[in-house]
Amino acid sequence: MKNRVLFPVLGFLLTVLFSCTSKTQPEHLESPVTAESEKGAVEIDVKLLASTKDTICGMDVSGAVNDTLKVDSKIYGFCSTQCKESFVSQLAAVK
Repeated sequence: MKNRVLFPVLGFLLTVLFSCTSKTQPEHLESPVTAESEKGAVEIDVKLLASTKDTICGMDVSGAVNDTLKVDSKIYGFCSTQCKESFVSQLAAVK
């Protein structure tokens, strides 16, 4: 029974760890930043983000936002799509 819980949790933690550590930190803060999407690059004013840190892994996203999500009129920036998906999963578990 413990293995059924341990392996998914371990897999989640490893995914978050490795998806966020391969990115370089920005040298300085810029406003606006560019976010990539399937439709192309979009400029985002850092002041509009709920936080300049990825809410899942804590990485600084003030220089480069890879993905965003709007929840309750707040815009969250993420370093990766995996962190965004983890955030969405956590929101779904709470509701």
